[in-house]
Amino acid sequence: MIFSITQYDKASHDKPFKKSLIAIVLSKIFLNCSISYAQLNSTSPLYRTLKTQDSLLFNVGFNTCSILTFENLVSDNFEFYHDIAGVTSTKEAFVKSIKDNVCSSKYKSKSVLEPGSLQVYPLEKIGVVYGVIQSGIHRFYVIDSNKVEHFGSRAKFTHVWTLQKGEWKFLRGISYDHQEVEIGTPVFEDPIYKNSGYNVNFKTC
Repeated sequence: MIFSITQYDKASHDKPFKKSLIAIVLSKIFLNCSISYAQLNSTSPLYRTLKTQDSLLFNVGFNTCSILTFENLVSDNFEFYHDIAGVTSTKEAFVKSIKDNVCSSKYKSKSVLEPGSLQVYPLEKIGVVYGVIQSGIHRFYVIDSNKVEHFGSRAKFTHVWTLQKGEWKFLRGISYDHQEVEIGTPVFEDPIYKNSGYNVNFKTC
């Protein structure tokens, strides 16, 4: 629904002009005229499920070089965007890059999810969840032959996971804002809700 205000220039009756002031746009493109901002609370089952998926992807897949884990979790239609390494447009190329650049290194790599940084937003169609947008911050380390960890970089990530035949698959990944700073306050695009864990819904009909 669009509210419009029309005014006329009294000095020129034959030259009416219209000024449309869009006060509120409440469209039925959205279900039942509702607009929602719904970051999942960290205690919700879906949030915990996707935190587990992140753990499988990085704590198991990346940190232990489990190629089978990547093959199981990554979607066949996968794409990955990296602000330094560029675009990886296929699942096969992504898995190969893990083999060649992570698993083949003489040093062990380690990824750590920064505490309090993970955010999960559900994607729905007609009230049914078909995927999520997951964002947060990872810290990356290199472990030398003496098992000493050396900080490498800290980066934001945005991942899209979708349900495919009842299983969560990693469909799209973006890794960006890499910085050589280990400790710092997470900075998100929306500072109001960062680390809040709140559910916020605005309904208008």
